[in-house]
Amino acid sequence: MNQSDPSGKTTMAEVLAWLKKSPRTHGWDCLMIFDREQVNGLLMQAYVANLNSSTFLGPVTDTVTIHPNTHWEHIYDYVLDTPRLTFNRGSIRTATITLTMRVMGGTQLTVRSIGAGPKYVSSITAIDPLQGPSLTAQVDLNSAHVTVDANGRSRMKIAAARDFNLTFNDESGGRMIGGSFFEVLFRALPDDRKYLLLNTLTPAPGYGAFLPTKITFRMFQGQNGKHALMCFVGSADTREASLPSDEAGWVYPLPDGYFTLMLFGNHFLTRKAMLDCIHGLTSDTEVIYKSQISPGAEPGEVAITAGETARLHHTVENAAPFSTFELDYSFPLIHAYGNVQCLVTCRHADLIYRWSGITPNGYYLKATTTSPTRSCNWKIDWNSEQGFDLRCTADDVTMVRRFAWLHLHANPVAPVDSYYAPHLPTMTESIALHLDEFFRQGPAYAPSPTTRIDILQLHSLLFRTQHLMTLEEASHEMDLALFGKQVARRTLFDVVPPDATMGAASTLQFSIHSTLPPTAQPFWWVFGVPGFVGDRGSIDSNGLYTAPPTDKIPGSYSLVRVQASEGDASSSAMLRIVKRGVAVNPLAMTTWLGANPSRMGAGTLDRGPLDWTLRSRTGATLSAIDIGQHPQYEEGDHFYVPGTSPSGKPFSVDEVIVTNPRTQQSHSACVVVMEQRAEFSITIVDTPALPDNQVQLHFGGNDETPTVSWELLAGSGSLSSTGVYTFDTYSAHRFAVIGASLTLYGMLFANVLILPIPLLELDEVKRVLR
Repeated sequence: MNQSDPSGKTTMAEVLAWLKKSPRTHGWDCLMIFDREQVNGLLMQAYVANLNSSTFLGPVTDTVTIHPNTHWEHIYDYVLDTPRLTFNRGSIRTATITLTMRVMGGTQLTVRSIGAGPKYVSSITAIDPLQGPSLTAQVDLNSAHVTVDANGRSRMKIAAARDFNLTFNDESGGRMIGGSFFEVLFRALPDDRKYLLLNTLTPAPGYGAFLPTKITFRMFQGQNGKHALMCFVGSADTREASLPSDEAGWVYPLPDGYFTLMLFGNHFLTRKAMLDCIHGLTSDTEVIYKSQISPGAEPGEVAITAGETARLHHTVENAAPFSTFELDYSFPLIHAYGNVQCLVTCRHADLIYRWSGITPNGYYLKATTTSPTRSCNWKIDWNSEQGFDLRCTADDVTMVRRFAWLHLHANPVAPVDSYYAPHLPTMTESIALHLDEFFRQGPAYAPSPTTRIDILQLHSLLFRTQHLMTLEEASHEMDLALFGKQVARRTLFDVVPPDATMGAASTLQFSIHSTLPPTAQPFWWVFGVPGFVGDRGSIDSNGLYTAPPTDKIPGSYSLVRVQASEGDASSSAMLRIVKRGVAVNPLAMTTWLGANPSRMGAGTLDRGPLDWTLRSRTGATLSAIDIGQHPQYEEGDHFYVPGTSPSGKPFSVDEVIVTNPRTQQSHSACVVVMEQRAEFSITIVDTPALPDNQVQLHFGGNDETPTVSWELLAGSGSLSSTGVYTFDTYSAHRFAVIGASLTLYGMLFANVLILPIPLLELDEVKRVLR
């Protein structure tokens, strides 16, 4: 790959020289090449603009077994948002697409067991848009086909994704197991949910419109570190298409400053031009024409055949000595019988039509006078060729005729009716003149080969945003090449911030980012996201958005879309509205003195840095996680490192406090530290006599166990001296941490229980601990 620019950028001259060497479409109708970074930006805009809860996955409630008999993750009401696509860096052989779905809401209960001992809740995680896991998967470009169905829906099959990973667990193995759980779920989805809808296409009107049916992707890496996304586009007529196996012989195909290069293969152009021409001459929309690349044909040569229904009907008025005569004939250029050749060749900028053949009994003539109607058949023998230049402009490709010649003979088939005999010269001349005009002018009236391709709409296979591109340069060497840039105002017109989370009843100032001077004050709009009910909030003419109050938001969060428009350009931002300003997870967890570090995550509305503080009686510490060394975690995550200094009690509770220093909002989590070996477990006793909001707890081996000391260490509700826990249905704390201890044979025994009530129903808690 030779590039003379020392910066590694490809010049237009280098790309044109590369295009002259050989066809680059590999037998596909079209090769669309895009700048990867700009494609990902457009996909993000499409994701925001078309977010819809109907494409969410969930709610999902199930149990994921991480280690049999020792570790389970119970997920409740997991809701995953619409899949988001990101084209990764790579090469022609190894590039992938990352599919990302955020878990927008739900609850997670981590349950463990030591050996064959009883199960216990080791942590509780509450998920909302502020803080939660994500599901990612990789889609191999070799299998990431986009198909277009009969309804014009452009879709990518995401159920074929692999390497699913769910970040709901600290262990890489656990994340893979969680990902595998959702992979099975994806495979079992109804067929229409196994595809990601990219767009719904509306084909250009008229016969011969280009109807893509499939796209296959590849990636190309340039010396400048940039990557080009290559989209090989085919239709139902695409034959013998192949794909490049490596980068040998390629240059980075996008000249510096260009967003896209669209290459149309000569086979496609010739087929397209001929079909348009044939249809223009027959005006028969019921006839389906098929093209076939002849064995041993020249590059760009296509043979056309049609069924026997391809017929023409022509009436000539006042054709002396008749009042009328009518020609009714099989179309001589392409009909399926007789010695006929119809070839179209496209080489460089030349388009040549060649027709020749002999059609026995090809014409049926009916003449009308005051006498009875007479008829006879005619034999046509012809040889015709016309040549056209393809003239490329930034907006279209036109055909300009350079030459045309025709040799034609029309003779009646014997026996000739005696009535016709005196008029044979006149009739022959009339037919010949008509056919001469037919052959010479027909192709000239054919539209440009690209007229119905709808060039500026082809990107709609990937992007829902319309009119993104303007054609700047055109060339026709081995392939027809059209170079385009993004429309400047669309490229540089962005709503800032593009993706935000904010609190109920708060305000957020949106603005427009553009390197172009504004032409007018943008109009601001706020739209509800389908599937989310409640108040949308409001936005003023300056882009200041006001979120609805808490009591107007059903559930724990809502989604809205903010849009700014200026003329025909627009840009959107996605906005999550939550009821709390800071979140930290896990809400509660257990550990031991000197145990391994545990990851904790937090989030805030403005996504800025948070202050972490720790209150510990055992010397525990917090340390920020270096995501360079631990890429599986997120920026801002911390390790809780258990201490090693006993507090003098069998258990203690540390408090982790996370504060937004800009708003002083904070949220805390509790860490229960076991300071000695737990010999007994706290269990739930079935006691039918208790009211629905109470549960009897038990600690010890049997009924003769000495008196137990009970303690409510954290959370909500109340605890009696006999171990009866009363939970508060309306408390903001949806769990309780309960400690129990007793002295037996002079030894102290103790344990703790994280009780996720009223977060979960009592029967469900019994089930997961059983």
